[in-house]
Amino acid sequence: MGSVDYSEAVNAALDRLRTTGFYIGDFFANHGPMAAEALAKLGYCDEVDGWVDANIDQRDHAPLPKPRETIGDWRVVLGDRNRGGDWVLLFREELAEAPWRDVLRMWWPRLLPGCVGSLTHGLIRTAHAVRSLRETDRPSELQIDELARALAFWATAFTPLATTPGQDGDETLVDRALSDLTAEYAGYYAVTKPSFPIPLIHTITAPAALRAVVAGIARRVARAVIAHDEEGQPRSVRPLRRSAGAG
Repeated sequence: MGSVDYSEAVNAALDRLRTTGFYIGDFFANHGPMAAEALAKLGYCDEVDGWVDANIDQRDHAPLPKPRETIGDWRVVLGDRNRGGDWVLLFREELAEAPWRDVLRMWWPRLLPGCVGSLTHGLIRTAHAVRSLRETDRPSELQIDELARALAFWATAFTPLATTPGQDGDETLVDRALSDLTAEYAGYYAVTKPSFPIPLIHTITAPAALRAVVAGIARRVARAVIAHDEEGQPRSVRPLRRSAGAG
């Protein structure tokens, strides 16, 4: 048994990474909060602090963007990287007024249609933040704020993705479809051994992140994983086909 537990490791990492923004440089996603949470979840809590040391020393983190003006119509500024600070402020305010699960239930179907932006890292960072919150009955301010940052990152990286309407679905269907999708692309990744592995690895990490968030949240959120309309509201669709989205 290590000397540091999961919550301690995650909160210490978030505290040290609190000045970092969404990117390293102008393009590469900031993996710091995600990797730290993953290491802690895997049981390497004592290693998290050293990993954060190396991450801070070896990466040129862009700062967290500052707010410029209040967001009015959120639909208009989805995908606008210049409004990152405004999105962080919006989510901080909403999370201060309502339980984090309620905020997630409201924004999940709105953001899901644009999950492919930044190689799905907005979705993935949100999944790590949600798992962190689920691991404790009394989340810290740092953990709540990480969800605000993750959702804001997702909103700025929003890239629309079309869907097709169909029949109803439930949590069991979604869990099975995402499990199958993750397994299929893990196998495809192992067989192809791509020379440039970064883009293809997200055919594995993205559905895994979706599955991690959906577990234990509302049916409305689960259905939104395989259904959304142009207004960002959930609707019933046919099950995901495992061949969808290859490459």
